[in-house]
Amino acid sequence: MNAEPDSMKLETPGPGSRLFEEAKALGDRETKKLGFLPHAAWEDYADARHILVATEGGQLLGYTAYRVPRAEVRIAHLVVHPDARERGVARVLVKELASRHHERRGIGLSCRRDWAANAMWPKLGFVSLGERPGRGSDGGILTEWWYDFGHPDLFSWAPGGSTLTAVIDANVFIDLHSRQSTETSQQTRQLIDALTDRVELVVTPELLNELYRQEDPAERQRLMQTAQTYPRLRASVPEVDRWVGRLAGTSSHPTKSEQDRSDLRHVAWAAASGAAIVVTRDRKVRRTLKVVADEAAGVTVCTPGTLASVIHEREHAGAYAPAALSATELSLRDISSNPDLAAPLLSHGTGERRRDFDRRLEEISAARPNSRLTLVEDPEGDVLAAVGATARTSTLTVSFARVQTGVLETTLAAQVAHYLRDTARALDCSSIIVQDDHLSPTLPKALQSDGFTQVAAGHFAALTIDERVPSAALSLVLARATNSLGQAQADALLGLAQSLSKDSPAALEHAFRPLRLLDADLPTWLVPIRRHWASELFGHPAMLLPRSLGLALSTEHVYYKKGRAGETAPGRVLWYLSGDPGGEVFGCSLLMDVRDGQPKELYRDFRRLGVYTFDDVKGAANENGLVRALNVTDTELLPVPVSLARLRSLAAKTKDGVNPVGAHRVSQALFQAVIREGHRDAD
Repeated sequence: MNAEPDSMKLETPGPGSRLFEEAKALGDRETKKLGFLPHAAWEDYADARHILVATEGGQLLGYTAYRVPRAEVRIAHLVVHPDARERGVARVLVKELASRHHERRGIGLSCRRDWAANAMWPKLGFVSLGERPGRGSDGGILTEWWYDFGHPDLFSWAPGGSTLTAVIDANVFIDLHSRQSTETSQQTRQLIDALTDRVELVVTPELLNELYRQEDPAERQRLMQTAQTYPRLRASVPEVDRWVGRLAGTSSHPTKSEQDRSDLRHVAWAAASGAAIVVTRDRKVRRTLKVVADEAAGVTVCTPGTLASVIHEREHAGAYAPAALSATELSLRDISSNPDLAAPLLSHGTGERRRDFDRRLEEISAARPNSRLTLVEDPEGDVLAAVGATARTSTLTVSFARVQTGVLETTLAAQVAHYLRDTARALDCSSIIVQDDHLSPTLPKALQSDGFTQVAAGHFAALTIDERVPSAALSLVLARATNSLGQAQADALLGLAQSLSKDSPAALEHAFRPLRLLDADLPTWLVPIRRHWASELFGHPAMLLPRSLGLALSTEHVYYKKGRAGETAPGRVLWYLSGDPGGEVFGCSLLMDVRDGQPKELYRDFRRLGVYTFDDVKGAANENGLVRALNVTDTELLPVPVSLARLRSLAAKTKDGVNPVGAHRVSQALFQAVIREGHRDAD
């Protein structure tokens, strides 16, 4: 008997027919496995046409006898001939019952817990609703099983409403309701309790099957009764089964155990019901089903620790689209709701354990919206870097900072340091602490070059002060910025500030950028730059096409010019966008170096930093064949560009002459006026 189930024939035999007698004889032979059905009852079932048999070539494969009390179907017997088992006969019979009586609520039955058949019902789509003592002399426990047709009732959950909905599986449910308190369960309760006003927890019918596998009878009953108080997903079992097939067919990991099947059915119930979030602590589920669930069903599988991030992401839909990284072909992506994407950055070489790695990322994700977990990817989706940081009071604590080894490693490390300052300002933090014990090898040097100071092995600190103040106010600003730090960290940064303020105000601004000391003894030049070069070098105005990758990722740039306006380093450059349209001061850079030389020499030395071809550099040469190169860093784009008309108005007040065609030095008073004007909304 190797025919497929669809070759079976389903019939309803009447009393006294051959198939009726064969079904009754089969039932009598299996009495010890399913309970006795009196012969008078057989006649009643047959008269009511409530015996359904499956045959093939006239041979009986199996049958079910059932009643239809109230609004449900009630199975009294379901028996498959020993020679026809493992062929899907029982499934065909159940599906036919559902089809014939689809207007009812579902199919119910009772089965002794100690019978082998009891293990079959979950595989057919039934769920356990509870237990009760049987009527037998041995007091055997009966399990009540239910196959739902998907019709809504008062306890059903339906999509819609202003509160997000999350399905919880058994391990999360047990964390919330078990009488045993563990560190993990306490953490789960704290995480879920913090979200009670933002999420509605629901369960799938499959939860009852998971709870049914609990060994302790009293605890099993208590948990199952508690589960009945939750809103539950409602869908037809055939629809859930279709999703099981789709998900299992897409996954590269086979479903082997009862637990695997339950995990799969949780996601399938969510997909069939329109629920978009499934919460689990099971790492295997996340590994095997996370991507499949998202791509095939739009269901996000997350942990209690990342649930807050998932909710935040869905509440702010559109705010988490991939962002251009300095207008290059690389992209930034928030992965707070999916920290597993950072797995390629696990530091095997330093002995980092995957469990600790996962826990760290989940802690960052759980702090949303006061945290960021950001991934850098190339156009092929390969992971290049990631940063995880959490804001507490006015300090950004960076507990995860990694860069993949490769040709861009050093450049990306510098970008990570730069990104930390941007993130700190976005989260209203004035201090940054980096404390990743598995920090990528290129990052310590990059951090120190960026102005971070090392306070312990693998630990670095920096200040990012978004203020424009006179030197006299610096000590007050620094005290405020270091207020939330530990004593050792604060002392190290204050000592650095004291040292730099005496020796180099430019280095001080670099270390604590975007700080501007308005009265610092730094000369400033207004330098016109054409639109094309401004876009290529600084990303202003924004370009439609990605900028040169190495250039866009660099924090250092070079600008070639023909004329000499007395530029000296250290100093500042105010960039004036010339041409039509144009006419605005859009940015300020620190001037690190000024060099004059032959085009070939300068092109060779600064090629990595410029947007010019060799012919462009030659074209910038003066009548003596020399070119001037301005080497700049820490370019800040002004939040509000200063128009030419406004620039002239400010210059009139400071008694400066403004020449929008050629580079020239401006007074400290005009520099202050332009910087304040460019930050007028912030200040």
